[in-house]
Amino acid sequence: MVSCLAVYTRVARPREADASLHVLYVRESESKPLLPFSPLVQYFLETGAEERVPWQREVVRAVGLLLDYLAWRGKSGDGAGTPTADGASIASSAGAPGITGFDPGIDRMPTDVLRAFVETLLAGTQHLSEHERRGLNWPPCAAPRASRLLFLLNGFCDWLCNRTGRPIVNAWRTATAAERCMALRWQDRRSANALVKTAFRRLRHEAADRKRSVRVRPYGDSPGPVKAFDAKLFPRLLLHGFRRRAPWGAALARRFRLRDMLIAILQHGGGLRVSEAFHLWVGDVGVDPDNPDSALVYLYHPSKGAPPRSEGAQYKNRKDCLQHRYGMVPRHRAEGRLHAGWKRLALCEPRLHRTRVHWFAPFWGELFLTLFNAYCSVRTKAPHPFLFVSENKKHRGDPYTLAAYEQAHARAVRRIGLVPAKDRGTTPHGHRHAYGRALKRAGVDRLIVMRAMHHRSPDSQDVYTEADISEVSRTLCEASARIAAAVPTELEEVLR
Repeated sequence: MVSCLAVYTRVARPREADASLHVLYVRESESKPLLPFSPLVQYFLETGAEERVPWQREVVRAVGLLLDYLAWRGKSGDGAGTPTADGASIASSAGAPGITGFDPGIDRMPTDVLRAFVETLLAGTQHLSEHERRGLNWPPCAAPRASRLLFLLNGFCDWLCNRTGRPIVNAWRTATAAERCMALRWQDRRSANALVKTAFRRLRHEAADRKRSVRVRPYGDSPGPVKAFDAKLFPRLLLHGFRRRAPWGAALARRFRLRDMLIAILQHGGGLRVSEAFHLWVGDVGVDPDNPDSALVYLYHPSKGAPPRSEGAQYKNRKDCLQHRYGMVPRHRAEGRLHAGWKRLALCEPRLHRTRVHWFAPFWGELFLTLFNAYCSVRTKAPHPFLFVSENKKHRGDPYTLAAYEQAHARAVRRIGLVPAKDRGTTPHGHRHAYGRALKRAGVDRLIVMRAMHHRSPDSQDVYTEADISEVSRTLCEASARIAAAVPTELEEVLR
């Protein structure tokens, strides 16, 4: 069985700055050395993937699964996908001479092999006998995950086939009438929010007329609405879930875990994603000039955003400041425990690469400022500018990690008698859903909700504002009560 190892390492480039990339190392057998899968390195370099570390990781996993499957088919006797014996790299024929690596023949893979790979993903191999598995022990994969893996492989295989001049592995075919209708309906929703509508209309029919030969067809029941954290229980979470063992009259820092409270308020009262709070610097929080009792919080792009004035004016952006002053990288590009994700959220001030946290209701901004001042007075001195700092003895002073907060939040949820679970809305992300539903219940316009939640499209908020089962039942009961007087009197006699 082929052995695959993914390593996040620095790749040297002639006459250019080195790039930090995920490199997939492959070993055909135990007796042979690990060789870099150089086509994937070339793919990352040419597509400018240096900034997209999570995407790199996903592509590496998808390609690694495909290599395992091709080796398994070769050992099973199918012959398709058997690695070449000489270990020569596709990169040499793709315009990258001098790079040695491993060639499994992905660009020569028949479409039927890719289709069988997807079917094996969905079904798994655990139902096979030990002899048939031959070391490929895959559990069944969910359809959305398999679809994502296939999408990533399509991009890599298309690039590889274009470089080698071979036919595309997952070829395009003419879409059926039903598929074309569904594609046009989806594109109608997208075009309503497109900035360049003329160009979009020109391409929409062309894109709807073709489909991939290999696709993952969804099946089973659709997932129910994502639960939001109960707004009535949030004050209890703050007062009792994040409580420390200290007398009630003691200082705030002794009575409460202020750091975790601040992150929870940013989510529940400011609508932030949990990962976004971990990109905040100390200088990103100030006093709102329109309300001196409330906090003004700006969320900057982790790399492109301008550093606070306290960090000095000689740095052109946060990436430059972190690298030259602190010897660090932005957290969305960091690997391991310090990594914090970053989505392409809408920025209210694109020139400064920042957006503002919008409090709902304003009380949360006032509470945040009070707790922020108390937290800064006891915050551990740290050799970095990030606001939230670890208090763990082993990592004291390091940037606070997402995993540590999720564990602290789960403990706080248990302290108030709840069970931390995504389908109950008691995970950190449930607070963002609570923020979106609060805006909807208040009758806030969709475009304002889009701005408040930093979405690029009004449709993005639908998952956060959709009604749950109890809300649907309550609304229908209230509507029934309003129309009760309209029931014909002659029918009332029948009901008696």
